[in-house]
Amino acid sequence: MAGSSSVASTSIMDIDGYKKSVLAPPGTVPSVHVNAHPLVLLNISEHWTRTRAQNGRPQTVFGAVIGKQTGRLVELLNSYELVTCEVGGSVIIDDAYYQMKSEQFKQVFPDFDMLGWYSTGEDPTDADIKIHKQICQFNESPILFRMDPLLRKSETVPIKCYESVIDIIEGEAVMLFVELNYSLVTEVVLVQSNYLNDFNWKSSNMPCKSCNM
Repeated sequence: MAGSSSVASTSIMDIDGYKKSVLAPPGTVPSVHVNAHPLVLLNISEHWTRTRAQNGRPQTVFGAVIGKQTGRLVELLNSYELVTCEVGGSVIIDDAYYQMKSEQFKQVFPDFDMLGWYSTGEDPTDADIKIHKQICQFNESPILFRMDPLLRKSETVPIKCYESVIDIIEGEAVMLFVELNYSLVTEVVLVQSNYLNDFNWKSSNMPCKSCNM
């Protein structure tokens, strides 16, 4: 379980700049530090590249990130793809598929917990807040691991990590993202990555049962 969602109060002076943003105001202190292992990056990159090849254009992809948490340190060690569908313009996570994949991964990685989710794209939007609220069903304080495969700045690592907080804006409780500090871990992952890519390939194109209900 990642850091607990906290409640903050935003002053009237802060409202104009942030009431339309999904990012918490500057100065909001993150509760955890993330160590991102390379297998997570490799899996997301492969997922996005394969989906782009299948659809002929870049497309946002979604998945779960798993690992371990010790105190304020979150270790993102692995990931798997999630099945989604679009209903009324909103992305819906297939709960049944998630439960199936979670049970399968628990058999292979019994010490790993679901710590959050990943997606591709630029800065998060209100659409990501809606997905994050769904993920909160599985982890009350999930991490969002965001990769931007189209980022062309060679000096910038194309990933960001976020946790959520509940802020009070004009008397209303609003969920916002807080950007987290992270470190990239170096390790050898070739054999495990090949295994996991095969595991994802066989099950990533299942239809979303939530959309067929």
